[in-house]
Amino acid sequence: MKRIPPAAVLLAVIILALLLVPAIARRWPEITGAVKTDIAYGPDRAQVLDICAPPRPAGGPFPALVMLHGGAWRSGGRKDWFEGCRQAAASGVVGVAIDYRLADGTAEHSWPAQLVDAQLAMRWVRAHAGDYGIDPGRVCAIGDSAGGHLAVFLAALDKPVLGEYAGQLPSISPKADCAVDWFAPVDFTGFLQHSGMMRTMFVGVAPADDANAERSASPLFAVGPHTAPILIAHGAEDRMVSIKQSETLRDALTRAGVPNRLQVFQGGHEFAGDTQERHAYVDRALAFTKDPLGFLKTRPD
Repeated sequence: MKRIPPAAVLLAVIILALLLVPAIARRWPEITGAVKTDIAYGPDRAQVLDICAPPRPAGGPFPALVMLHGGAWRSGGRKDWFEGCRQAAASGVVGVAIDYRLADGTAEHSWPAQLVDAQLAMRWVRAHAGDYGIDPGRVCAIGDSAGGHLAVFLAALDKPVLGEYAGQLPSISPKADCAVDWFAPVDFTGFLQHSGMMRTMFVGVAPADDANAERSASPLFAVGPHTAPILIAHGAEDRMVSIKQSETLRDALTRAGVPNRLQVFQGGHEFAGDTQERHAYVDRALAFTKDPLGFLKTRPD
């Protein structure tokens, strides 16, 4: 039998590998972990997300964590969760960082456009769970500040709110299976009387209707026994959003029998004063996402 030279064997292996590369790429992320960006989850140009997937050989299906940026509902973007998204994938959680329509003073982008988009993103993730190795029964949400406000709504509401694009994917639940709220305002009572910034969220609302508008945008009043478990973090030195907001949410959740915990750190808004704090709190959020009730039972404050 004629012996094949080693060099010829090596060349054949290289050619075979080159032929397989396109097929492997088409199977992303079935073969390996990856980051995929600029994915449309709705028809509006603002409805875009990035996905950070763990390596498929590591197991699965994986829990997913939808990441909602802060910025007073008027600024910011999904890239604010750039590191957190990759941190999630490295830990065995599919990170999904989203953009949503920002309040810009137009009626089209006024409240509840931001919540409509967040709920649509949740439905999209469940609809495409099989494409990204996601367990559709373990899709949670996390947000900082304005994003945390949306995350609490996602934990509390099991039906889409009314608004443009709310009819997309109507048969799929928009409700988060758990939520992580970082220093979010949850009760807007009285905000419209004192904040011009808030007026950009409520275009066309007359002063006589302020109270109803404020309540509609306050996730505190949506909390009930049906609310998913919530992990809260707030800085003791936060001067932008009072820690009383998180304390009030904790108390409402506890009265409703909803599993929850408030973690207090020594710092200001957006972890001001400790740049390493955010990374540690992402780790806690990921552990919570994997096992919400187990985390709340076993992890210390």
